[in-house]
Amino acid sequence: MNYVEIKGGLGNQLFQYAFSKFLEKKTGRSSVLQKDFFTYVKNVEEATKRELRLDKFDLNYVSVEGQITCSGIIREDAYKETSDFIDDYFYSGYWQNKSFFIENAEEIRNELDIKVKYKTEELRNLAKEISECNSVAVHLRRGDYLSESNKKIFNTLSLEYYKKAYEKISEIQGEKLVIYFFTDDKEYAESVKDGLFGNDVRLMPDRKDYEDLYLMTFARHHIIANSSFSWWGAAASKGSAGCTVAPREWFVDRPSPNLYLDDWMVI
Repeated sequence: MNYVEIKGGLGNQLFQYAFSKFLEKKTGRSSVLQKDFFTYVKNVEEATKRELRLDKFDLNYVSVEGQITCSGIIREDAYKETSDFIDDYFYSGYWQNKSFFIENAEEIRNELDIKVKYKTEELRNLAKEISECNSVAVHLRRGDYLSESNKKIFNTLSLEYYKKAYEKISEIQGEKLVIYFFTDDKEYAESVKDGLFGNDVRLMPDRKDYEDLYLMTFARHHIIANSSFSWWGAAASKGSAGCTVAPREWFVDRPSPNLYLDDWMVI
């Protein structure tokens, strides 16, 4: 049995979950998610408070908290490859790599459905609406990305990126698009949406993060931010033959070629 640390927001948690499934397939051993991070972060004053969100979905995992014993720790920056003799190790990292997802892509797409008890009638109806039109899920992330610490990690996407992405999908589709605009900054989004996308824009109200992600997966097309959250909205999409546009400039200090799925357009 191996352990995988779960930490960060929902998008990061899903990458770690995908890695745990990759690990199981490669080693033949079960993986357990270690979730002490969520207790620890509550007591760190300057940290963004996070909660485990995987439990909102029909995902297949076992989790533990508290002290564990293992043979060693493998951190992401030292990870090389996984073989069938690796057992009883603790894996720590974010594991934002498409390879860990692709290994079990269909299984994870099928599992990434929120539990019945969280599906309100309003949510079901909106998911149906999004799935039945030529929808584009657009994600604009500001919030914590505007902090000085995150500005040193993530590139700030320009409005020009969103405009070009919309024009590219419009050119390919050649028909009316309906924009479903997801963001953590409603006031800013309201001020720019018509200039970017025209009139048929549905600015999504504040919802739980897992509700937004669930709705994103029903869109036919996606314009994602440099965010693991909208990465999953597109990667786990329930539609087919849709267009996904992703930003080339993801991180400030390094390229990110292992993030983009093969059929995505990167600009």
